[in-house]
Amino acid sequence: MLGYSGRAVLGPDVPPGEVFSTLVTTTMPPFMGGLLLAVIIAAIVTSTNSILHLPSMIPAIIVSLSLMIIVSLLTKKTPAEQFEKLGM
Repeated sequence: MLGYSGRAVLGPDVPPGEVFSTLVTTTMPPFMGGLLLAVIIAAIVTSTNSILHLPSMIPAIIVSLSLMIIVSLLTKKTPAEQFEKLGM
């Protein structure tokens, strides 16, 4: 969407790969361009951080599911009944 609006503002002679950078450098003050770049980098970092933390959560999920199964076997209650007892 930015590409289409940028080409509408800048004209059709701007290559598609350079629309964002040309739009930022020609229409925004340097401070706003730097702030926009920081926002984009922050989004990339948080996405990467979430992806890297996912494998560390898998053992915790397996352990919690195993404990839930063990408790349901010992108490002879279904997981739904256990969640009701906990108020979930």
